[in-house]
Amino acid sequence: MNRCTLGLVLAIAAIAGATSANAADMSASPTAPTIDGADIASYGTPTGTDKWWPGPSNVFGNPGMTVGQTFTIGSQSVWLNSFTFQISPATQPTKTYTVRVGQVSDTTFTTLATESVTQDFATADNDYWTWTFDSPVLLSANEVYGVDVGLNSSTSAWQTGIPYVKRTADEYADGTRFRSGTEGNGIGDDTMTHTSGERIFHVDLSLPTAALPGDANDNGFVDDVDLAILLGNWESEPLIISTWALGNFTEVSLGDTDVDDSDLAVLLGNWTGPPPPGGALVPEPATLALLTLGGLSVLRRRRRSCLRP
Repeated sequence: MNRCTLGLVLAIAAIAGATSANAADMSASPTAPTIDGADIASYGTPTGTDKWWPGPSNVFGNPGMTVGQTFTIGSQSVWLNSFTFQISPATQPTKTYTVRVGQVSDTTFTTLATESVTQDFATADNDYWTWTFDSPVLLSANEVYGVDVGLNSSTSAWQTGIPYVKRTADEYADGTRFRSGTEGNGIGDDTMTHTSGERIFHVDLSLPTAALPGDANDNGFVDDVDLAILLGNWESEPLIISTWALGNFTEVSLGDTDVDDSDLAVLLGNWTGPPPPGGALVPEPATLALLTLGGLSVLRRRRRSCLRP
């Protein structure tokens, strides 16, 4: 196996061996999160609450359903980092939750990412509870999304505090509160029950950073288009003109002037997938392997050898 092919295999193996912790982080604060950048929030006057507890979904108050909120992204794609709901009264640990983000179409919730989280601390009345995703989720411009939380279990009895999620009137025009799941115990499904008004909520959003390594066409995504550009400019000899747009992502950091296995490693290490209707952008080893193997077959048909002297 020549050095170039070995580099490809090692890059793929590194991604295939990587696994996500798939566990969100949870915190609580008496102060509402600051609204800045691309954030979306509604901090209206509370008008009621939704009951929330591990148990059946069809008893009074539907406590076993998830609690969620929809929102609409503006003219630029953004990363979803975390979301916040206001909760009362005070509660005790230990509780487990499932948090989801999904794309919304009428009453259909298409899950894009799911993470679990454990509450191992006490909360105070009227605290703002925040769930931060272990892996931020990229959301596309001008699309409607939803986030929800299911309360799966509690080692403390209901007498220590049943969480009630606060809601407000229709003060946010581009979304609504909803609940999901008929199985109970906080298990959501793909059907949503919308209700007027919205949660008292905050979603922390950030714009994709410029010049994402591996993004040859500079559209904020590292995908098969960028891989095709890189493979199309694969050279065993230094390029006369070598630029980021040709797939040379290491010209500055490593000082090299050709497109090679170091550039491929950068691309695979920052793989997001194509611009979604939505989704958690994480490497898919099987897809990457197929794409790269396809690229290798192209390279084999080229007369240049990938092996350097």
